[in-house]
Amino acid sequence: MMFDSKAKIISTIDGLSKAPASQKCILAEGAIKKLGSFDLSLWTDGSVQENGHGGSACISYSPHGVPNPYKRRRLSYRLPICITKPAGRICCPADAKILAVKSAFEYITDHQSELTGKRLFVGIDAQSILRALEVGPHRPYSYLGVDSSPQWMSIRKITRFCKELVLHHVPAHVGLVGNELADERAQFAASTYTVQKQDQVCASLSNLKSYLRTRTLDLWIETTNDALRLGFRQTTLQNTSSKLKLRTDSPRPLQTLYSRYQCDRAEVAGTYPWRLNYINNPACRFCGCSRETLLHLFEDCFGTRSYRDQHSLNSQTLASETPAALLKVAEFDSWIRRTLPFNARPPSYRVQAALNQMKEERKRNREDENDAYKRPIKRNRLVIPDSSLDNSAIHSAKIRRVA
Repeated sequence: MMFDSKAKIISTIDGLSKAPASQKCILAEGAIKKLGSFDLSLWTDGSVQENGHGGSACISYSPHGVPNPYKRRRLSYRLPICITKPAGRICCPADAKILAVKSAFEYITDHQSELTGKRLFVGIDAQSILRALEVGPHRPYSYLGVDSSPQWMSIRKITRFCKELVLHHVPAHVGLVGNELADERAQFAASTYTVQKQDQVCASLSNLKSYLRTRTLDLWIETTNDALRLGFRQTTLQNTSSKLKLRTDSPRPLQTLYSRYQCDRAEVAGTYPWRLNYINNPACRFCGCSRETLLHLFEDCFGTRSYRDQHSLNSQTLASETPAALLKVAEFDSWIRRTLPFNARPPSYRVQAALNQMKEERKRNREDENDAYKRPIKRNRLVIPDSSLDNSAIHSAKIRRVA
């Protein structure tokens, strides 16, 4: 649907999703060339570092020099337009990319006298932004998490004086020169962020929650890593992979249940049963605490204290990854199902069947051990023939195995 005759939004390229990675750059360049020549081409991108610092870039490039295949000299590029901004201390990639698009619109608006009657191109590698703009300016908030109304106000200002404005999707990291240069400058803007710089994007509540969750997990891994000695420190990936190998000794249903408890998706305990409407109240069903969480059940709840003391169960059980830990969690889950009431019975995912099978195997092994203990032991004995007893001396003796 077209809301402005001078604004063209292209969010998809035909055949791009099914094309191999080596052909995506060729398809994108061909789709852009079919639109004809443009008086100004802007490329936008945003980047976020691991520490949460974000940066945005809006660039326009032109080739500098001629490549010589005999000298294998790479073609360098000039950046006549290069606008970089720090997106914020705690930022998500979508906010950084929106800031880059906003910078492109501001540059076009500021150079209205030079760009009157010109064809303009803006390359955007985030399809969510383009699809939100395709919905139109009348949706006040949030299609795919993007507020398109401020961007549409800028588009309408630009289309009043330009000949045509094309907002085109460009695939990221496939070799398009404009997108690669914009990504490089956005990474530089994010890496050079300092607290003294003013944030261009206000951190949202979801970004703050995600940042705190990631930061807390990193700190927990650092404090609980058992190989922090100098020269013997292992990476987190190595520790995780070595621990995951221990799971193969346990049945598959127990492995699945253990993962559910680790990510707080247990359907009988914690906050998840209330979200699934298996219970009516988020309060603890043992002690009446305002919020039933797995950490509360494993550490603080006095209703589960006797069970925890009897089975040596605590929050560290969810980090050991051993077959004994998986069995403890499965037995705790079965105990919760037998003890507490539910509005609707949660699925067991064959956990109880796996526990019964393991119980039968342990019983069978004990019976085999008892039978082996009761069975008479065969020994070597010295047997003297009766005929030799008549003589004054024993002349010969034979050794034979007697059952």
